[in-house]
Amino acid sequence: MPTLYDAFISYGHKDSKPFAILLHDELVKQGLSIWLDVDDMPPAIEFQKQIDEIIPKSHNIIFIISPLSVVSEYCGKEIDLAIKCNKRIIPIRYIDPNNWDNMPSILNKFDKIFFWKDKLESGEIDFEEQFALLLSAINRQRDYVERHTSILVDALIWQRNHTQTQYLLIGEKRKEAEEWLQEKDELLPCEPTDLHCEYICASTINANNLLTQVFISYSIEDKEFAVELWHKLMRQHITVWMDDSQTQVAYQTDVKKHIENADNFIYLNSPNSLQSEICKQQKDYAISLHKRVIEYDSEQVDQLIKNLREDAYYYEQHKILLVKALKWEQWGRKATMLL
Repeated sequence: MPTLYDAFISYGHKDSKPFAILLHDELVKQGLSIWLDVDDMPPAIEFQKQIDEIIPKSHNIIFIISPLSVVSEYCGKEIDLAIKCNKRIIPIRYIDPNNWDNMPSILNKFDKIFFWKDKLESGEIDFEEQFALLLSAINRQRDYVERHTSILVDALIWQRNHTQTQYLLIGEKRKEAEEWLQEKDELLPCEPTDLHCEYICASTINANNLLTQVFISYSIEDKEFAVELWHKLMRQHITVWMDDSQTQVAYQTDVKKHIENADNFIYLNSPNSLQSEICKQQKDYAISLHKRVIEYDSEQVDQLIKNLREDAYYYEQHKILLVKALKWEQWGRKATMLL
């Protein structure tokens, strides 16, 4: 398992370095693992490689607000990657910048902790009180945040290795990830990324012998809309298969099998799909298998999800028995393959 960090500290080196080191040392005293770069900035390529490696492995990103950090190209890249990874960001007001417009707007949505330099020095602000607030922020919903990091790290390894099945989650680790993805709370500290959702759903599909809950049929002109729907369904831990090839050869050799393997057939109803011979063939085949066919032509995904969950067990069993029956037919109706 790669080394994970409780927090990554992003700061302006020339105006906040002593304070960043102080925070690092105090957090380490609390038994936390903290990443802090105290050296001069490395060359651009090396810097990018460093943050690409460390930020995904960090549970929290502490951003020290100062005149230099809000205009720093390096700090900007760190925050951009933290946002891409949907990390929990903890902003600290240390030295207020001259122009707040330079600060990344995303930081305005997070509660800030106040360590104003001048007020710390004058005694108007108590360091220990503010440090306790920082610790509380780091420890809030800690299990959820740590799972967010560990799954993301595994997902990135899977992605870098061309999504090979050997890197998918299995056993209890997969089940725990599935439960994590289905946690619903308006106050979640950090949302799963699309990669989290895709990785967990791919692990579920692999565990279920490539059986899925949904097959999406769409015209190639509507692919952007289809991908958007796919992401929304995966976020609800609904497993999906989409036909990326859109060719007759693929339909005959591969796509039909995936229609058989799905509980539901979603047909993206559009002028383009109505003109598509491949979409027509896919839909006709789904109907011939008595699949539940849902025509979808709006952005009301909540109603679609509700429809998919209605009688879900029945359609899952329909699929499982159908797949067994088709295999029995393919193998010459052998008695040894009967239920």
